[in-house]
Amino acid sequence: MNRRKHLFHTSVLSFLFAVAAGVLLAGMIDLIRLNHTRKLFACVILTVCGYAIAYLRAVNIPKAKARRRAIKGQLSFLFVVYLIMLADFTLVDGSLGRNVLNVLGSSGAAFLHHIKTNTNLIPFATVRLFVNAYRHGTLSTAVIIENLLGNLVAFMPLAFFLPCLYKGMNRWYTVLGAVLGIVITVEILQFLLLTGSSDIDDVILNTAGAMACYGVLRLPPIQKGLSKMTFGVWKNRD
Repeated sequence: MNRRKHLFHTSVLSFLFAVAAGVLLAGMIDLIRLNHTRKLFACVILTVCGYAIAYLRAVNIPKAKARRRAIKGQLSFLFVVYLIMLADFTLVDGSLGRNVLNVLGSSGAAFLHHIKTNTNLIPFATVRLFVNAYRHGTLSTAVIIENLLGNLVAFMPLAFFLPCLYKGMNRWYTVLGAVLGIVITVEILQFLLLTGSSDIDDVILNTAGAMACYGVLRLPPIQKGLSKMTFGVWKNRD
């Protein structure tokens, strides 16, 4: 790629990145109204453009170690963005019924009511409710898919970010332990802040989704592609 094309592509990507970042920020502080689908779309654009910019810059860095350092720095930034979006979706997003301010001024009765109506410790009880709702047509298919698939997908990025950014995350069981820790922390925060629901099925689906993604990323052809795209930050593993 010649210098003029490189500059053009970088400029376009930078513009899209800035727009997506501005839309996300405005949506999170309620300057504009964004539902979770639009936030997710803006986050995807920000992630793709941000990484593409870093990749184009890294290509022109002569030393391999410096290239990896540049890519790892960008991945660290994108990981922070992901964690912010995860916190927004699980604790704050009003379109998903979240509100961390619920805990302010809440009474003991309200707390007990929340426990009774928004807490489940029976494995697969909530999944069965959604399956039965689908069979009897009491909920739309879109709502059921959003809840079940959303829980499977929400923590999948951890399967990529953790092995890339942390040296200790080089085995499936270390990734599993970290994912479980993060998922359970989110559930505890939802419980303590009276936002959303605290559900063992969320833990199961969140963790299963992340570990399924980790298994796919470990497939030799995919590992090779990821290693190439990250200049070796993602290392091939047995």
